[in-house]
Amino acid sequence: MADTTDTEQARAAGRAILDLNTLTPDTVTINGTAYELKRRSMMPILPLQKFARQRTRTVELMQAMDDEKLTDAEAEELESLLDKMCRDILIAPDAVHRLLPWYMRFEICVTFWTPPTRPNPTPAPAADQAPAVPPIGANSSRDSRLITAAIPSDG
Repeated sequence: MADTTDTEQARAAGRAILDLNTLTPDTVTINGTAYELKRRSMMPILPLQKFARQRTRTVELMQAMDDEKLTDAEAEELESLLDKMCRDILIAPDAVHRLLPWYMRFEICVTFWTPPTRPNPTPAPAADQAPAVPPIGANSSRDSRLITAAIPSDG
């Protein structure tokens, strides 16, 4: 998969194109400028389903590439899929999209389809350590703490 002329010029000038240290679920910094990534929760269901199908095919093609069984036609398909997917999720001008080689587009797509990490909830106590179930109708503050402690909070 060939890099674009813009990408080759950026490399020759010694400029970083994509800073992976600034790749977050919300933004990506390209050539020092932050660009917004769409959020999955904000995408309509049909484009999201299309993206999921494209993701499945991309993973298949990446596996073929890892196994060194990727044909030239499949390499072109992979590059085209990554370009389409990246353009669907990265809110940036066309000139910025042209700067990105396939592997940077892949990193942006992975950031989009990887769920954000959340703090690990406190594990439930073992069965032999589980608190006794309060009697029906119990209304003490201690009982309500037991109930709310069992419900993981969103953070």
